[in-house]
Amino acid sequence: MLSADGLDADGLKVDFTQRAPSGTSLRRASDADDTDGRWGVAALHTLLSTIYQAAHAAKADALVITHAVHPSFGDCADMIRTNDVLVADATGAVVPAATQLRERAAIVASSQPRHLIDTDQWPMQNRDEWLGYAAVQGTVGVPALYYVERIDNSREPIESDDLHRIAELWRDYRERITT
Repeated sequence: MLSADGLDADGLKVDFTQRAPSGTSLRRASDADDTDGRWGVAALHTLLSTIYQAAHAAKADALVITHAVHPSFGDCADMIRTNDVLVADATGAVVPAATQLRERAAIVASSQPRHLIDTDQWPMQNRDEWLGYAAVQGTVGVPALYYVERIDNSREPIESDDLHRIAELWRDYRERITT
């Protein structure tokens, strides 16, 4: 996928690692497996490290994105994803998407200070939340664009003016990172 002989992709975004194999009924394929009995977080580190090393072996400047925020995973990623947006906090209080992004970016910056921050962008509840989130993305990390036609939850259409606003935000971001 990454080599010039293949798709020549720029990198990999490794998602859904919370669905890595787990449970008491799972068994290793053989005793010869090179996992040294690692399980749980250690097995996840082995998985991400293997992917990271393979990606960089195929393409030295590959970008590997994960959502493993813990400092012990710093050697397995180049960029950390802020992850999916929630509607409400643990108490049920609605939390604006932009507020969540700021808080998550601060966590990534404190735990992985040398890593880029993937600001994600999913899911958005409505167009206003999406535009507010987009306005913050380039101020805390690398902006991402998941919507160009309509917001999936509200089904609101994205207008031409909205995309012009996104283009303006991204121009501002590019200017900020190049000066």
